[in-house]
Amino acid sequence: MLRFAVVGDYRCGKTCMLLRFYFDTFTRNHIPTQYELFNKTINVDGKNADLELWDTSGRIELKQLSLLSYLAWDGIFLCFSVDSDNKFTNAQTKWINQIHMHCHGAPIFFVGLKKDTRVGSGIWAPLFPSFETRVGASEGAMAARNLGAVRYMECSAKTGEGVNLVFEEGVRTIRAIQSGRDSMAREKSRGTSLGHMLCF
Repeated sequence: MLRFAVVGDYRCGKTCMLLRFYFDTFTRNHIPTQYELFNKTINVDGKNADLELWDTSGRIELKQLSLLSYLAWDGIFLCFSVDSDNKFTNAQTKWINQIHMHCHGAPIFFVGLKKDTRVGSGIWAPLFPSFETRVGASEGAMAARNLGAVRYMECSAKTGEGVNLVFEEGVRTIRAIQSGRDSMAREKSRGTSLGHMLCF
Protein backbone atom coordinates (compact mmCIF):
# COMPACT_ATOMS: atom_id res chain seq x y z
CA MET A 1 0.00 0.00 0.00
CA LEU A 2 1.17 3.53 -0.80
CA ARG A 3 -0.03 6.33 1.47
CA PHE A 4 -0.22 9.91 0.20
CA ALA A 5 -1.38 13.14 1.84
CA VAL A 6 -3.01 15.80 -0.36
CA VAL A 7 -2.58 19.34 0.98
CA GLY A 8 -3.23 22.89 -0.21
CA ASP A 9 -5.47 25.91 0.25
CA TYR A 10 -9.22 25.70 0.66
CA ARG A 11 -10.92 25.66 -2.76
CA CYS A 12 -7.71 25.13 -4.67
CA GLY A 13 -9.35 22.08 -6.30
CA LYS A 14 -7.66 19.18 -4.54
CA THR A 15 -10.90 17.51 -3.39
CA CYS A 16 -12.37 17.81 -6.90
CA MET A 17 -9.20 16.18 -8.24
CA LEU A 18 -9.59 13.27 -5.80
CA LEU A 19 -13.30 12.86 -6.58
CA ARG A 20 -12.57 12.88 -10.32
CA PHE A 21 -9.89 10.23 -9.79
CA TYR A 22 -12.12 8.13 -7.53
CA PHE A 23 -15.48 8.40 -9.34
CA ASP A 24 -14.32 9.50 -12.81
CA THR A 25 -16.73 12.43 -12.77
CA PHE A 26 -16.55 16.13 -11.98
CA THR A 27 -18.19 16.96 -8.66
CA ARG A 28 -18.78 20.56 -7.56
CA ASN A 29 -21.04 20.29 -4.52
CA HIS A 30 -19.02 18.26 -2.07
CA ILE A 31 -18.92 19.16 1.62
CA PRO A 32 -15.35 18.58 2.82
CA THR A 33 -14.34 17.37 6.27
CA GLN A 34 -11.07 17.99 8.10
CA TYR A 35 -9.69 14.69 6.86
CA GLU A 36 -11.13 12.46 4.16
CA LEU A 37 -9.76 9.09 3.09
CA PHE A 38 -9.91 7.67 -0.42
CA ASN A 39 -8.79 4.09 -1.14
CA LYS A 40 -8.31 2.90 -4.69
CA THR A 41 -6.38 0.18 -6.51
CA ILE A 42 -4.90 1.11 -9.87
CA ASN A 43 -2.72 -0.70 -12.38
CA VAL A 44 0.52 1.04 -13.24
CA ASP A 45 2.87 -0.56 -15.76
CA GLY A 46 1.25 -3.96 -15.33
CA LYS A 47 1.39 -4.01 -11.53
CA ASN A 48 -1.42 -3.17 -9.11
CA ALA A 49 -0.93 -0.42 -6.57
CA ASP A 50 -3.18 0.04 -3.55
CA LEU A 51 -3.46 3.75 -2.80
CA GLU A 52 -4.48 5.40 0.45
CA LEU A 53 -5.13 9.08 -0.28
CA TRP A 54 -5.72 11.49 2.61
CA ASP A 55 -7.45 14.74 1.71
CA THR A 56 -6.89 17.56 4.22
CA SER A 57 -9.26 20.51 4.40
CA GLY A 58 -7.64 23.80 3.42
CA ARG A 59 -9.57 25.37 6.30
CA ILE A 60 -8.00 23.11 8.89
CA GLU A 61 -6.17 24.90 11.67
CA LEU A 62 -2.41 24.59 11.36
CA LYS A 63 -2.11 23.01 14.81
CA GLN A 64 -4.43 20.21 13.66
CA LEU A 65 -2.02 19.32 10.89
CA SER A 66 0.22 17.85 13.57
CA LEU A 67 -1.99 14.75 13.23
CA LEU A 68 -0.12 14.10 9.98
CA SER A 69 2.99 13.41 12.04
CA TYR A 70 1.51 10.17 13.34
CA LEU A 71 1.38 8.44 9.96
CA ALA A 72 4.22 7.35 7.68
CA TRP A 73 3.79 8.95 4.26
CA ASP A 74 5.13 7.60 0.99
CA GLY A 75 4.52 10.94 -0.68
CA ILE A 76 2.82 14.34 -0.44
CA PHE A 77 0.78 16.00 -3.18
CA LEU A 78 1.22 19.74 -2.56
CA CYS A 79 -1.53 21.44 -4.56
CA PHE A 80 -2.39 24.93 -5.77
CA SER A 81 -4.76 26.29 -8.40
CA VAL A 82 -3.15 27.82 -11.47
CA ASP A 83 -5.80 30.56 -11.49
CA SER A 84 -4.60 32.06 -8.20
CA ASP A 85 -1.27 33.74 -7.44
CA ASN A 86 -2.26 33.77 -3.78
CA LYS A 87 -2.76 29.99 -3.59
CA PHE A 88 0.48 29.51 -5.53
CA THR A 89 2.33 31.62 -2.95
CA ASN A 90 0.68 29.86 -0.01
CA ALA A 91 1.77 26.49 -1.35
CA GLN A 92 5.39 27.67 -1.35
CA THR A 93 5.25 29.22 2.12
CA LYS A 94 2.50 28.11 4.49
CA TRP A 95 2.04 24.58 3.18
CA ILE A 96 5.65 23.65 2.45
CA ASN A 97 6.57 24.70 5.99
CA GLN A 98 3.88 22.42 7.41
CA ILE A 99 5.06 19.54 5.26
CA HIS A 100 8.64 19.94 6.47
CA MET A 101 7.39 20.16 10.04
CA HIS A 102 5.00 17.20 10.06
CA CYS A 103 5.98 14.99 7.10
CA HIS A 104 9.74 15.37 7.10
CA GLY A 105 11.50 13.36 4.41
CA ALA A 106 8.41 12.44 2.39
CA PRO A 107 8.83 13.06 -1.37
CA ILE A 108 6.80 16.05 -2.55
CA PHE A 109 4.81 16.22 -5.79
CA PHE A 110 3.92 19.81 -6.73
CA VAL A 111 0.57 19.80 -8.54
CA GLY A 112 -1.08 22.67 -10.42
CA LEU A 113 -4.88 22.28 -10.46
CA LYS A 114 -7.66 23.84 -12.56
CA LYS A 115 -5.51 23.71 -15.68
CA ASP A 116 -8.59 24.36 -17.82
CA THR A 117 -8.87 27.92 -16.44
CA ARG A 118 -5.84 29.00 -18.48
CA VAL A 119 -7.82 28.89 -21.72
CA GLY A 120 -8.42 32.48 -22.81
CA SER A 121 -7.27 33.75 -19.42
CA GLY A 122 -5.55 36.81 -20.86
CA ILE A 123 -8.58 38.15 -22.76
CA TRP A 124 -10.17 39.95 -19.79
CA ALA A 125 -6.97 41.31 -18.21
CA PRO A 126 -7.27 44.85 -19.72
CA LEU A 127 -10.87 45.17 -18.52
CA PHE A 128 -10.32 43.69 -15.06
CA PRO A 129 -6.88 44.73 -13.76
CA SER A 130 -7.57 43.15 -10.35
CA PHE A 131 -8.33 39.77 -11.93
CA GLU A 132 -5.86 37.21 -10.60
CA THR A 133 -3.07 36.25 -12.98
CA ARG A 134 -2.84 32.64 -14.07
CA VAL A 135 0.30 30.79 -13.03
CA GLY A 136 2.20 29.50 -16.04
CA ALA A 137 3.49 25.95 -16.36
CA SER A 138 7.09 27.19 -16.44
CA GLU A 139 6.52 29.10 -13.19
CA GLY A 140 5.11 25.99 -11.57
CA ALA A 141 8.03 23.87 -12.74
CA MET A 142 10.54 26.42 -11.45
CA ALA A 143 8.80 26.60 -8.07
CA ALA A 144 8.83 22.80 -7.88
CA ARG A 145 12.60 22.77 -8.38
CA ASN A 146 13.05 25.45 -5.72
CA LEU A 147 10.90 23.46 -3.30
CA GLY A 148 12.87 20.29 -3.91
CA ALA A 149 9.80 18.50 -5.29
CA VAL A 150 10.41 15.26 -7.15
CA ARG A 151 7.86 16.10 -9.85
CA TYR A 152 5.73 18.96 -11.17
CA MET A 153 2.41 18.04 -12.77
CA GLU A 154 -0.80 19.77 -13.81
CA CYS A 155 -4.36 18.55 -14.26
CA SER A 156 -7.99 19.59 -14.55
CA ALA A 157 -10.70 17.90 -12.49
CA LYS A 158 -13.31 19.58 -14.69
CA THR A 159 -12.12 18.04 -17.97
CA GLY A 160 -10.31 15.08 -16.44
CA GLU A 161 -7.10 15.97 -18.27
CA GLY A 162 -4.02 14.71 -16.44
CA VAL A 163 -5.81 13.56 -13.27
CA ASN A 164 -5.04 9.84 -13.57
CA LEU A 165 -1.52 10.67 -14.69
CA VAL A 166 -0.86 12.57 -11.44
CA PHE A 167 -1.43 9.43 -9.38
CA GLU A 168 0.18 7.06 -11.87
CA GLU A 169 3.35 9.15 -11.90
CA GLY A 170 3.18 9.31 -8.12
CA VAL A 171 3.22 5.51 -8.00
CA ARG A 172 6.04 5.23 -10.56
CA THR A 173 8.20 7.73 -8.71
CA ILE A 174 7.71 6.14 -5.29
CA ARG A 175 8.38 2.69 -6.73
CA ALA A 176 11.63 3.98 -8.24
CA ILE A 177 12.65 5.55 -4.93
CA GLN A 178 11.85 2.37 -3.02
CA SER A 179 13.68 0.25 -5.59
CA GLY A 180 16.74 2.47 -5.20
CA ARG A 181 16.64 2.10 -1.43
CA ASP A 182 16.32 -1.68 -1.74
CA SER A 183 19.31 -1.79 -4.09
CA MET A 184 21.40 0.28 -1.70
CA ALA A 185 20.41 -1.98 1.19
CA ARG A 186 21.37 -5.08 -0.80
CA GLU A 187 24.73 -3.55 -1.75
CA LYS A 188 25.38 -2.61 1.86
CA SER A 189 24.44 -6.09 3.01
CA ARG A 190 26.65 -7.66 0.35
CA GLY A 191 29.56 -5.45 1.40
CA THR A 192 29.08 -6.36 5.06
CA SER A 193 28.95 -10.07 4.24
CA LEU A 194 32.11 -9.78 2.14
CA GLY A 195 33.82 -7.95 4.98
CA HIS A 196 32.97 -10.77 7.36
CA MET A 197 34.30 -13.33 4.90
CA LEU A 198 37.62 -11.48 4.66
CA CYS A 199 38.11 -11.32 8.42
CA PHE A 200 40.68 -13.80 9.71
